[in-house]
Amino acid sequence: MMGKNKIYAFVAVLAVVFLFAGTGCNATALYTYETVKAGFFRPVGHDDPMYLIERVSDTPLEDCQALCTNETSCLSIYHVVNQNNVDICRLYNNGTLPYESSGLSGLVQDKIQYWTSTSTSSSSSTSTSTSSSSSTSTSYTIPYGFNIIAIAFLGPRNAGDNQDIISRTEEITVEACADSCRFNDLCEGYFWYTNLNNVRICKIFSRLSTTIVNTPYADAQTGQKYLITSSTSSSTSTSTSTTTSSSTSSSSSTRTFYDVWFKTVWENSKKRPSDITGDNLITRYENSSLVACEYTCRFNPRCGGFVFVNNGNDINVCRTLYSVDEYDYTNVRTVGTTKKRYDDTTTSTSTSTTTSTSTSTTTSTSTSTSSSTSSSAFPVTYELLFDGKRRMADVSGDNLLKRLEGVTVSRCENACSKRTACGGFYYLQNQNDLFVCKLLKDVTGESIVKDNAGKTWLKLYLSSSSSTSTSTS
Repeated sequence: MMGKNKIYAFVAVLAVVFLFAGTGCNATALYTYETVKAGFFRPVGHDDPMYLIERVSDTPLEDCQALCTNETSCLSIYHVVNQNNVDICRLYNNGTLPYESSGLSGLVQDKIQYWTSTSTSSSSSTSTSTSSSSSTSTSYTIPYGFNIIAIAFLGPRNAGDNQDIISRTEEITVEACADSCRFNDLCEGYFWYTNLNNVRICKIFSRLSTTIVNTPYADAQTGQKYLITSSTSSSTSTSTSTTTSSSTSSSSSTRTFYDVWFKTVWENSKKRPSDITGDNLITRYENSSLVACEYTCRFNPRCGGFVFVNNGNDINVCRTLYSVDEYDYTNVRTVGTTKKRYDDTTTSTSTSTTTSTSTSTTTSTSTSTSSSTSSSAFPVTYELLFDGKRRMADVSGDNLLKRLEGVTVSRCENACSKRTACGGFYYLQNQNDLFVCKLLKDVTGESIVKDNAGKTWLKLYLSSSSSTSTSTS
């Protein structure tokens, strides 16, 4: 698993370097970590080699996060201090593992990606008089890599549909299977597994279904291909006598993302936020520590603060909230209510230089390069479509991509962001008081009114493109 992901990451890096070389436009990935579980819990099968990338001792939380940031295939971490007071860090290639009780209090965090960008542009022109001209135009596609959309006993719904299968190959590795798809222009993705006769099978598809179904194959893996498309055109002309001029301009804008700090609003007081159970509640954990409570809020962009309280039965309870601005009084004396603050910095620089010189010869050359990518690595955002009893009519069947239970809205959104096939999600608390997240392919169809209140979110892509033009005449 590690070898495959490193190969794909290497191809992705090559593609991005090729894409931006000479254009003056760069996108830099930043990572932060969102706490999705804190307290006496751990991932089920926390040492299962199918999901565990690496287990490292004597590694504080910050170093554990750094290891995950530097490992392309790492999607989540589990950090705990054991009975011998040794920091243990585990890296996982999966961010949606279920949880089980543990005798040690720890943190499970998902890796979240942000971006900064800088851009520069320059142009120069020279004009010479002669009577020749030429023009070229090229367009090409570079394989970017694969998004793993299913593993371990899961696969695409059309895995056995022969009309969608380009080829079926036996006894090759999963890396070789991916390469056979990467360099086939008709291929959308692959399905690799070891069958019940212990024969490794690779199928590549002209149409890969994003509807995931159960399979009997423990090592199954499904990859969906992403591409970068680039086009270049240039023209050159020469004619007789005139002038020469050149100009250069550059601009850069760098976004420095917020640093988070906390201010205690009320400490050891009966005063607390008014709404700690309704729509204002993000997460609630028992047997938590104050540090774990703060981490849970720190890495959730929507968290406005938290309440840390002992409920009278010697059980510490952490509640993270959207807002802690409105308050009332309670019979329970809280340990403290803390509000999140932000240091948000944006810097930009712009320079421009123009030079003009008069000569008796002129040459004209124009080159234009534009690139675009369909990669899901670029950020997405969400628009709230329905809030209440109105929802999409179709939240099951072919439109349902995946159903998650007992997760937060933030975790639901993160799961949708990682899946290109996900067009939005429906989040509700059902009649059994269970929080349910449904990842949907489409949320723009017919809507209906139901008994249970929930929220429907539409996924929107933040476009990222770059272009550079240089002309000489």
